[in-house]
Amino acid sequence: MTQTDFVGARRPLDEFDIPRLAHSIDVSEDHFRAFFEVEAGGRAFDRQGRPTMLFEPHVFYRNLRGAKRDQAVAAGLAYAKWRPGEYPKDSYPRLKEAMKIDTVAALKACSIGLSQVLVENHSQVGYETPWLMWQAFMDDEENHIKAMIQFILANGIDDDLREGDWETVARVYNGPGYKKNGYHTKMARAFAKHQKIPDVVWKPGMEDGQPAAQAAAPLPKMHDAKTLKVVQQKLIDLGYPEVGMADGKWGRKTRQAVLGFRADHDLPLVPQVDEQLLSVLMVAEKAPVSEARASTTAGDLERAGSRKMLAANNTETVSFLGLAGGGLGLAQQTLGDVQGQVDGISGLLNSISPLIDTVKSVWPYLLIAFAAYVFYQQWKLKRAMVQDYREGKYVGR
Repeated sequence: MTQTDFVGARRPLDEFDIPRLAHSIDVSEDHFRAFFEVEAGGRAFDRQGRPTMLFEPHVFYRNLRGAKRDQAVAAGLAYAKWRPGEYPKDSYPRLKEAMKIDTVAALKACSIGLSQVLVENHSQVGYETPWLMWQAFMDDEENHIKAMIQFILANGIDDDLREGDWETVARVYNGPGYKKNGYHTKMARAFAKHQKIPDVVWKPGMEDGQPAAQAAAPLPKMHDAKTLKVVQQKLIDLGYPEVGMADGKWGRKTRQAVLGFRADHDLPLVPQVDEQLLSVLMVAEKAPVSEARASTTAGDLERAGSRKMLAANNTETVSFLGLAGGGLGLAQQTLGDVQGQVDGISGLLNSISPLIDTVKSVWPYLLIAFAAYVFYQQWKLKRAMVQDYREGKYVGR
């Protein structure tokens, strides 16, 4: 890192950026403007020309270890848990002091730009290092919006945005506190407002100043089943598990993987399979698994909305209760019912009493053994799902 004033070219958005970027993920202008208005309602740059920024001491804390962490805590620059409302008017003095302790950790601990994306997530939004993300945000306001798009694609909510599922979009983008802040209702209101406002007249190519008549023609689609199977399998092999299975069907998962591949290889962000995509796809090398994905836990998958992980956790909990004694109480109640029915037919009781005694003696143990088996199988399933995800394999929802 060589620049410490955090001032770059500061290129602003132009009138075509929003419709063009919305088109890049196959989302209507109204849907994208509603999302953009709520999630990027502030300024891109401050009065000194730096990207708007909040330094997050709790993030700095988790990116430090040992003596550096102790030094940051003593200086009031780091603490273990987020504290609402404890942000100075200007966070840059804090950042510069933190950089004296650990430059990379300090840069990661900032939420920057219009989108206020945390730099700790730099790889998720397309940047190899934290400083490369800072440089991009210093140079062009458009990069702030592109980071939002990368986050949308990386978290698979482009389809939810396209369909106006504001609750899902807000939950994934803002975390569990989205309802408290009403992000989903704000987006719904913003969408209703923008539906009444005419869209910008735009077609591909117009961002370069071309008139509509000379705008570039749409790329030809090649969504036939045979081609798609080849593309899907290649994406799987290259480390894009979000594509799902190679079934030859064009849907949300395939579109998400295609857009992700295009973003990673500087191709036009259009949801299409064309000759340009195929030529790059066939010679591409396997994408490295991101640091965030490689350290994923079972809890991370559940918080991300994995229904399979949630079901495994629920089953594991029920089996644990069985081990803890809940199942034994159920067994006792069941045996009481059986005994009551058997007492009513004493003749039959006399003939099968040895069998009933045997069932009474082993039933609790059978139940506990079954609960233990279920618990063990769910534990193995969760481990396998996490390992598959860490290795870049598709684990489903």
